[in-house]
Amino acid sequence: MSFGQMSEALFILALPLFFRWMGIKWVLVIGMLAWVLRYVLFALAAPASVVWMIMGGILLHGICYDFFFVTGQIYVDKVSTPAIRGQAQGFLVLMTYGIGMLIAAAWRSGRTSGPSRGDRRVIWWSSRCSSERGAGRCRRNEG
Repeated sequence: MSFGQMSEALFILALPLFFRWMGIKWVLVIGMLAWVLRYVLFALAAPASVVWMIMGGILLHGICYDFFFVTGQIYVDKVSTPAIRGQAQGFLVLMTYGIGMLIAAAWRSGRTSGPSRGDRRVIWWSSRCSSERGAGRCRRNEG
């Protein structure tokens, strides 16, 4: 996990440069796509313990977290008025860390019960699909 933390530190420092270069909305899109790529790497690495894929997924932690969660907080702070800023930030946290993860966990639990229970590929593929559904792109049947 130290590699993931180093990656996060690097990308948090680089975030202002990416804002100027691409704009806040493209940074959010890249963050969402990085989550998809991260879960794909973990899903492909799970059956054979492919170290380079696992390390790649861990190194993507920085761009995933900073480009999605941190950028989302910055965006909400930027577009909300001072009167509702605290409520808007709290709502974003509720939707991403609370309800969003609850819905994803409930959806995933239905896909990891029965004969596929314990198969890590199903967990990572369904996580990837959850990330893509945020962009309305899930097409592959992981079951």
